[in-house]
Amino acid sequence: MKLVTKGLLIVAVPVVMQVFLITLMSIMLYQAHKQEVFEANAKDVVDDCHQLIMHSMTLAKQSHGLEGDQTFSKQDAEMLSKDLESIKSRLSPAEQNSADFKKLESISSNYIPFLIRVQNHEFEENGSRFRSERLLFKASDEYMEQVMRVVSFVESGHSNDVTARAQRADQIRFALTCFVIASIVLSIALAYFASITIRRPLELMVKNAENISRRVELEPEIGGRDELSALDSLLHQVDTSIDEALTTERNLITNAADLVCSIDKNGLFQSVNPYSHELLGYSPEWLVGSSIIDVVVSTDCDKVDQLLTSRTQSAGTTTVEVRMQTRDKTFVDTSWSAIWSERDSTLFCVIHDITERKAIERLKQDFLAMISHDLRTPLMSVNSSLDLVQSGAMGPLLPTTETQLISASRNTEHLIDLVNDLLDFEKLEAGRMDFDQTKVVLHDVYEETQQLVKALSDKMRVRIFPPKQTLSAYCDHRKLVQVLVNLSSNALKHSPEGGMIRIENKTVGKFVEISVHDQGPGVPEEYRQSIFAPFEQINSRATAALGTGLGLAICRLIVEGQGGKIGVRSSEILNGSAFWLTMPIGSKSLFDDV
Repeated sequence: MKLVTKGLLIVAVPVVMQVFLITLMSIMLYQAHKQEVFEANAKDVVDDCHQLIMHSMTLAKQSHGLEGDQTFSKQDAEMLSKDLESIKSRLSPAEQNSADFKKLESISSNYIPFLIRVQNHEFEENGSRFRSERLLFKASDEYMEQVMRVVSFVESGHSNDVTARAQRADQIRFALTCFVIASIVLSIALAYFASITIRRPLELMVKNAENISRRVELEPEIGGRDELSALDSLLHQVDTSIDEALTTERNLITNAADLVCSIDKNGLFQSVNPYSHELLGYSPEWLVGSSIIDVVVSTDCDKVDQLLTSRTQSAGTTTVEVRMQTRDKTFVDTSWSAIWSERDSTLFCVIHDITERKAIERLKQDFLAMISHDLRTPLMSVNSSLDLVQSGAMGPLLPTTETQLISASRNTEHLIDLVNDLLDFEKLEAGRMDFDQTKVVLHDVYEETQQLVKALSDKMRVRIFPPKQTLSAYCDHRKLVQVLVNLSSNALKHSPEGGMIRIENKTVGKFVEISVHDQGPGVPEEYRQSIFAPFEQINSRATAALGTGLGLAICRLIVEGQGGKIGVRSSEILNGSAFWLTMPIGSKSLFDDV
């Protein structure tokens, strides 16, 4: 039975009982009222009969001269007819058709004519009134006797109604008593029904919910087809799903290639997964209960202590690099991702081995140092020597020799540019490059950019048009020139011979947008995001071999480092692409507004 059906049953049964009682009581009260009306009507009939007798006696006295000189008039005679009509109107059709009332009507119709004859002395003989009196008394007695028969008939019915009224009162009391008893029994039955079908399942589900939170075995399912049964079944399904999720989580933690552990506020291990044996050489059983300081290098103990003491200051995940000591006294570099649980008063940590990454970073630093000191300096020395030879300082050169020297000088400059790009990219990516941001008039930046790329633009016979409107921006002048030179050089490489490049600028909110438009083939949609990544180029084009693949990546780091953005879109001015960047107008950067 559905829960809504149970609710309707609990509500509907008392309502039906109330309706039944109201209907029964209405019927009984109607019958009682009807009986009262009948009794009142019978009383009125008796009163009218007595009135009829009084009027008839008065008329009899008047007709015989017993009332002095009074004689009854026509109006007095009509009184009897009115009394009789009043009695008839109060009688039921059955009573009107009874023999007694019919006889009364017959006697009444002959009574007035008889009294007129008496009044006219038609029954007197030889002047004697004895015969008239005898006939008058006889007619009056007969009239009164018939009226009394009607009264007796009506009163006999009234006596039966009194008995019926008493019985009806007893029936009403009996019905009320039965209803009270039935209501009490029904209330108890409905309360028991609600307890069995609603309260007990709810209590069982509350208990199952508590068991789920405590991870205790649940009570058996209720069974049935109502909503509570479905909800209880859902709780069992949730419990099963939680068990599966916890099992999966335990398996993930157990088989994880990272050290997963929990540490209390005193710095003691509470739980450790088996990877501890591979990372540190200690079993989980040995680590549980021991201090985290025992496996951390002394120089990094402050980091761990700060992680524990400042646990309540941030609810997010904290990442810190810590050097740890293994059982065989070797060292491993690790990265900790830690989050503090206020409810459990526990620090949950995922410790990842970054020893290889640190080794690679050291190799990278050694490589960059080698490039900076052992490669760039000799290259610059070679380039200077080539320039000196080309200038004729070492004597005249043969044409073939000069050609070879020019090629060697160009290759050397290309290598120097590559080294410089690598060093700049490393500094920008590591956040070690400082920006000297001041208010810069962009017109000066555009002129300097044109001068720096003039040789290439003249060679390609491509004209560069700066914007007509002069704006200002808050940026590093030298770095912005570097970005625009890189974007203009790329535009020149992809522009057709004899074409043009337009530089535009406009104000967009609190920023100045600078865009470089060309007439090249454009950048395909799939490359518009990845083209700013390191060493990313459109390999299908012949111009890919002309660059290092770091230029746009360096531009992105320079622009974003000053609070701006950079991107590429199709040019709405020329038919090629439009590389755009934004720079703040004031001293507040984009990140300050967020």
